[in-house]
Amino acid sequence: MDKTSQKIKQLEKALFESEERLLIIADLSYDLLWEWNIAIGDLKWVGDIDTFLGYEKNESPRTIEAWENILYPDDKERVLNSLNNHHNKKGCEYREIYRVFNKNGELRWWEDRGLTRWDDNGKPLSMIGTITNITQKVLYEQKKSLFEIKTESSNLRSLKTPSLLEACKSIIFSPIAIPTLLIWSDSEKIPKGKL
Repeated sequence: MDKTSQKIKQLEKALFESEERLLIIADLSYDLLWEWNIAIGDLKWVGDIDTFLGYEKNESPRTIEAWENILYPDDKERVLNSLNNHHNKKGCEYREIYRVFNKNGELRWWEDRGLTRWDDNGKPLSMIGTITNITQKVLYEQKKSLFEIKTESSNLRSLKTPSLLEACKSIIFSPIAIPTLLIWSDSEKIPKGKL
């Protein structure tokens, strides 16, 4: 084996090890890593996008159009506008939280973050980013909010509240209100802030 072949083998091994480390980091940090070649629309995923969305291995298309098609309709315009705005502003991070449909039509919440690489003329070339599935977190927060609303509603119903008439009587016949009401005649306007 010549030196060139040995060097190629070493580089291939180093690349494989580097990709392996990246996959481990991806598993620990976020759910998916993506890279989008903007010029040709190719979308590469690091992580198992197919299982993530309920598909068989290599069943999910790897295009930006396929990603757009799984976006929840109420989120789609906002997400695409945000992406477009990001491409027009160098240096800013793209970050969105949105919903997508999996293969079975179930909703998933994603937190999506990315950065763009531009050419010398300011045209976006590619983007790289991460997706974290935050569905369980969102569902927990929704349940927690609903529980808090129900608890607060229950607490309000259990309080004994005075009738409107009783509340008005306590205001009108307070020691401060009686002298004030006696001073004004019917023709006088009540000054602002006095009631």
